Amino acid sequence: MQNDIQEKLRRLLDGGPINEEMKAVYLLAEVRKILEHDATLKAAAPNLELYCNWGLHVQLDRAGAKKFLNIVDPVLTLNMNFSQTEHDACDALFTLEAFRLELRSVLASFGADLGICDDLRRWAEFLMAYSQVVQDSELSLKSTSAPSGSLGLAVKRVTIRPVVGAPVSDPANKVYPMVWMIDYADGRIGRLTLSRFGLLGATIDMFNPAPIAASVR
Repeated sequence: MQNDIQEKLRRLLDGGPINEEMKAVYLLAEVRKILEHDATLKAAAPNLELYCNWGLHVQLDRAGAKKFLNIVDPVLTLNMNFSQTEHDACDALFTLEAFRLELRSVLASFGADLGICDDLRRWAEFLMAYSQVVQDSELSLKSTSAPSGSLGLAVKRVTIRPVVGAPVSDPANKVYPMVWMIDYADGRIGRLTLSRFGLLGATIDMFNPAPIAASVR
């Protein structure tokens, strides 16, 4: 069965760019099947199943989503009390670089075409399709952690929205076609917008009860 799944992915990737929602969904579903059949691959790609599940479920509140939110919580709450290593880990999650590298590792394990990961233009096209797939999915926590940071924020859930018409023609600009929306326990809403450098220079705009803007780093 696993060989059949691998062959389906080879044919999909040999067929050109993954730049449509249907193709993106199919890729996510088949990659997740591979992870379910190979515990070693799954352990070596700790975030990949979460990214796949994000595109296949309306809402996520399982261990993977909680782990993700726990890692990025200092950024989302403007706590800023984290090391450079933690900052880099958050940057990889927000920019989906962790997604790209872990997907590449899995595809390479059975000799699939790696163009979707190695060609930045093709990766940008895939991200645009992916952002459309996951726009109605939520990363959520059933319970809220204690407020932290100077603003006393506690993350309730995170959603993402696609940036309609975001340019992907110049991958050197690193335009990320998604905006991260954060619902806080006190009713405020935050909007994280990455810069062309990813998390470095990103901003979180806050709404309700009073509009404020803050720099992430």
